[in-house]
Formats: sequence, structure tokens, C-alpha cells
Amino acid sequence: MATSTKPEYQHFVPQFLLRNFAHPYKPAGVRKRGKRKDENGIYYNELVVRNVDLSADPPVICEKPVKRVLGEMNMYEKDDDASHAPDLGSSKTRRSLEQMLGQLENKVVAVFQKITNTYKEDVKNKAEGSDFGPACVELTRAERDLIRKFLFILKYRGRRFRQRFNHDSAESYEENDREIFLEYMTEKGYTRPLDVWHDNIKAIIEVDMDTEGLWRRELPKRMYPMDAQWFISHTGFYYMTICTPSSPDEEFVLTDNSYNVFEGPNTFVRDWQGGQVQPSYHVPLHKFAPVSPKLMIVLRSMTFPNPLEDADEATRRWRALRRKVVLEDFYGPEMSKSLLDDLPVTKARNNYSQIIGNRGEPIDCDIGFKRQKSHKFYFTIFPLPSKYVHTINTVLFDNASYCKSIIFNETTAFIKTLEWFLTAPSSTAKTVLGYDDDARKKLFDKLEVIARSLGSEKEMTRGYLRVPLMQGDYDGFMKWNDQKHRLIRDMNLGKRNSHRNNSRSPKPDFRGLYEDLGGTKGSMANDFDQAERMWILRVKIDSWSHGVDESIRQRNRNLLNEAYCRVPPARYFVFSKLSQIEITAIELPKDREPKIDVEGPEDIIARAQHIVRRDKINGLIHNAMQSYAKRQGRSRSQDMWKKFTPDFEGFKKLRSISFMVEESGYIRDCGIPEVEDLARQAQRRILRENLQNDDSLAYSSIAFLKEDVRIELLTRALVKVDFATLLKGKVEASLLHGLEGVLFDLAYPTPPDKKASPK
Repeated sequence: MATSTKPEYQHFVPQFLLRNFAHPYKPAGVRKRGKRKDENGIYYNELVVRNVDLSADPPVICEKPVKRVLGEMNMYEKDDDASHAPDLGSSKTRRSLEQMLGQLENKVVAVFQKITNTYKEDVKNKAEGSDFGPACVELTRAERDLIRKFLFILKYRGRRFRQRFNHDSAESYEENDREIFLEYMTEKGYTRPLDVWHDNIKAIIEVDMDTEGLWRRELPKRMYPMDAQWFISHTGFYYMTICTPSSPDEEFVLTDNSYNVFEGPNTFVRDWQGGQVQPSYHVPLHKFAPVSPKLMIVLRSMTFPNPLEDADEATRRWRALRRKVVLEDFYGPEMSKSLLDDLPVTKARNNYSQIIGNRGEPIDCDIGFKRQKSHKFYFTIFPLPSKYVHTINTVLFDNASYCKSIIFNETTAFIKTLEWFLTAPSSTAKTVLGYDDDARKKLFDKLEVIARSLGSEKEMTRGYLRVPLMQGDYDGFMKWNDQKHRLIRDMNLGKRNSHRNNSRSPKPDFRGLYEDLGGTKGSMANDFDQAERMWILRVKIDSWSHGVDESIRQRNRNLLNEAYCRVPPARYFVFSKLSQIEITAIELPKDREPKIDVEGPEDIIARAQHIVRRDKINGLIHNAMQSYAKRQGRSRSQDMWKKFTPDFEGFKKLRSISFMVEESGYIRDCGIPEVEDLARQAQRRILRENLQNDDSLAYSSIAFLKEDVRIELLTRALVKVDFATLLKGKVEASLLHGLEGVLFDLAYPTPPDKKASPK
């Protein structure tokens, strides 16, 4: 059977959505002419959309057939494939993908029709004088999840992703995850990034989003793990809302990349060495999916307050803390504000909970709650006042730098929202960032030309953003980013080194230890996100306080550390790992990468967590990591405990010992009950026998320290003598040896014996 090699036009925005923006083609002054095309190649009555053609110079408004807009020729092949004899394997892949996408569309069309039909019925009722309040769409859990999956597929097939994967060889892949991506290609036997993209799309389409959430564990094994995690975040960190303009004179627009656009803090840095501006960190707070000129799906971040859920104080505090760490502490109070902070929407109600006393309570909670695909959700179609409609359109306009099309329905509604964009404060949009400057300037110029062509006389306001200088080179930053993602990848894939069976392994079992400390598959992505921000905030506070009195800076560090030690142990474990990667990366030459597969003190403490009180695990890791970080790149030495010399170096050493003891605290509070009891016994003995003033200490460094410091150091020394015997049988032998080193060499630095120096 012959294989067709004819180029195909493939839509990245499905035609069933485009038809919602369309109208029959009826050029002015032309009667119906049957099935003949006019000079524009369009049939009379053919469905067309009003399109701002941004690819033209100057831009123009024209009508384009639905079947020939927002698509590309041979989307799943490399750009230059169309001009050569196509690869039969590629053609087969293309057809297979199109068939799978077609099947997905067939399923999701019915769900979208529920939304559009509900809206139309509501408009009809109101026109007839029957106002039952905002319309409500009833969807099952399976239908809601299908929409979520479909919206991610639209995003993943967008221009940015086609550009990312549009390579026939691994060598030409240049994204910021290059190293990890190439490792994945090698491991799985891929030769082209395009093939990875194809298989990722297939994996997402095929995954069964079971109610138990097991799919979250399996998907990273089936596709590129970093993108799998992105999909998991997309479906779990946002709630879905449906919106419509409250005014009949206003509408939403549709751009090439509408389904890829987000609203939220977005930062850039300028490399201090090369001078180039690069994207840095961002937090999507809202994502958008136009359904029709009158309907927009908005995915809203779970960080926003939710009155029903926040009636539970623990939930409210968790949400407030997460927002503070993710946004306010990291970006500052102004930049962390969303343009849609007060968007008048709420989470959908459901049929498995009820409102009791202004809070949501599960129904039949005594029999145990289990998610079911048949559970129903009731999505209100929220009427949005003008400012929100225009703000959403403004975000879409502002992100259209590389778009070829902006589609709209009614001209009067379009010019109204375009003028709002033109005159909105530059802090809201139209800011030249130093990144893609030329493309953004051209976009703003073209939109101004379009406004003029429609009769507008509004002047556009523009702004310029001063991009901060990055303290460090961008390549170094990306090395750290790669190592962080390797750690996430390994945990997602469940790469384990069986620490329970082989405690001598030099490689830590990241995921196993994380789960031992209380982490779960569901909490993993959030913990990595929070841990990364914890590290960045720590660095920022140190940077911001540069030049301030050192005692104040140290107080700020202590306050921050106290707050960090109150987070869940699993998250603090991740934080310690990322901190170790960063510290190691700073120390290394540029041609070497930091390693994360060598056991550190945090791994030993995590393996021994069963003998440590849970509320003390973080503090113990903190103490050990503080000493560990200070010793990176230095040879271990017992010099500080040797004979004291009455000179500058000697007194400097005394000050260092005092600070070290005060910083680490008392070993009687270490969190290991047996050690704490032994420490109290040792202290009583020291005080009873006056050992802190023993003549044997006369020529050691300890003799010149304050009495309370001498007592603490002697306590540690006495505890160390009996430590191994005390915990024998409670901790396996190989782990016990490592724990002794972590406890007495790092967490609570201890003299070599109770005399601390030769007589």
C-alpha cells in the first residue's frame, strides 16, 4: 500500500474551538455564488474568523477560513522536512499522533459543548426575562480531568514547544535543560528531540488519570520526567474556573499562544560576565484557555485564599505560609501581586461535600472518603466586570510577540479592549524587558497601527524594565539548575539504592529517605518548589543586608533558620540537598559540575530518623550542614583543640570555639532521647566533681573559655565515650559509625577526649 507523502495542514488550536469564533463568509456587495472561491480563495458561507495578521508589514485585519488559521504544515516534522522527501517513519508517527489527538478531541468536544450550551441556554433565559443567577455547568471528575489534560496538550503543542523540539539531532538542542535532556535521550535510545516530543504527547494522551493518583508515579517513567512533572503540576496546583464578560459589549480574544500564556511574577537576570539577559524564575498564578468570545477557562493557583477551605485554621495557615514563601518573601510585596488577585471566582462545588457553618465538610465522612470518577463538580460561569476582561486580554496581547494571529469576533468589542491595552499603565503590560526587546517593540508598534486603522486616537504608554545584574555567571546558575533537576528526576523515577539493605552505599537513596521523613509522591513537587525558594530567600537576605552590622545580619540568619526548622522534615531534607549543591557549585571550577550522589550528613541523619524526635530532625540536619559547609574544600584538623598560645591566633581560636559551641547549642537537646539522658547525667557529674576546673585542662584551649562553654564541651566528650555502646542494637553498626561522626564532628563539635589536650 502506498504511503501518502502529501504535506498536511495541522491545527495547533482545534477547529471545534475556532468555530466558536467564526461566522459565515459573506463579503459585502456579493451575492451567493455557489461553490466557487472568490479572489481570496474563500467560498461564500464558508466559516471564517476575523484575524489580525501580525505576519504582514504593516499588519492588516482580514478574514481567514477556519480550516487555514492557527495551524502549520507538517507540525510534527522538522521545519525543512517539507521541502525534502519525507521520512516514512515520520509520516507514520504523524498519522499516529493525529489519530490519537483526533480521538482525544472527539471525547473532549462533548464536554466543551456542555459548557457552551449551558452558556447559550442562560443567555436565552435572561433574554426571555428568566434570571436564575449565574449559569452552572455540571461535570464529572473524569470530564474535568479530561479538560485539564486537553488544555495541557494544547500548551505542549504550542509554538514554544515546537521550537524547543524542532531538531533532527541531539547536538542542536539548546534549551536550559540540555544536559539532563541529552542524558534522557541517550538512556532511552532516542536520536532526535522530535521523537521525544512525539512520545511525550502519546504518553500524556494515553495516561489514565486514576482517582488514587497512581498515574503521577507512573507517568515520569513513561516520558521525559521533567515534562511529566510539569503536567502533574498543571493538573494539581490549579483549580479550574469558567468566566464570561458581564457586559454584552465585551469579548475575549484568541492569540496563537493563548494556551501557553500565564499571568504572574516573571523575572529576568543579566549575566555579569556576558551581559546577556536571560529568563530566571517565574510563578504562573493564572493560565488561560479561550473557549469562545464569551467564555474563558481560567486556571487559578491554589495559593489564593479559599474561604470554605480556609475556615479550617490549619489549611488557612498552610496556604498563607506557602504564598508568603513562594511569592511575598521571594519577589517582594509589590511584584508578588497578581493582576488578577481579586478575580471574582471560587472553586467549583461538588456532590461529596456540604457547607456547614461557612466551611466545607465531607458527606458521609464516617464511611471513609474515596475519590470517584463519577463525582460531580458544579462550575459557576462567573460574570466578570470590564476590568478583568480587559486585563485578561491585555495579558494575551502582551505575550503575542511571536504570534502571527490575533482572532476576535466583534470589531467594536475588539477596539474597546485594544484601547484599554494601549492606555493601561506600563506596569501592567507593554514593558520592554531587555529580553526579546526587538520582538516586543515590533508587536507594540503593530498593535498601535491596528488601533489607528480602526479609528482609535489613543496614545500607547510603554515602559522599560531595569533588569537586575545576576551575582554570578549564568552558566554556573544553569549547572546548579541541572543538578537540582537530576535530583527531582531520580526521585520521580524512584531510583533507589536500597539504603535499608546496603547502608554502606556511597550514594544516598533520595526518594527512600525523603519518604522515610514523611514525604509522599504528592508532596514532592511542592517540597522541591518550596525548598528552592527557601534557598534563594536565604541568599537574598544575606545580599540585601550587605554592609549592615554583622550582629544584625547574624540575628536575621538565626530568625530565618528558626523558621525553616519548623517546616516538615522531608522538605528540610530537600532544602539541605539543594543547599549542598549550591555551596559545592560555588567552590568548584567552571569546568566541573557539582555532585549530588555522594552521601552527606543529612543522609545519615535521615537514615537514623527513627531514633530522633521528629521536631528535632531539622535542627540536627541544620547543625551538621552548617559545619559541613564551612569545611568544604578544607582539610579536617584537630588544631583547635591543641595547646593554647597567648597570641593573636590563639585568641582568634578561642573566639571561634565559643561561637561554634553557642551556635550548635546543647547536646542535651539534640533530639536523640538516649543521648539527651546521658548528657544530663554527664553534666551532673561534671558539676559534682568540678571537672570544668580540672588541672588537666590547664594548658588546653578549653581552660581559657567561659565556664558554661567548658561544661558543654566536656559533656560532649563524656557522651562520645559511651555513644556507641549506648545505641548498639538500636542502629545498625555501619550507620552507627557514621552517625557518631556526624554528631560529634559536625553537629556538636567535640574535643578528642574529656581532657581535650595533652597534659
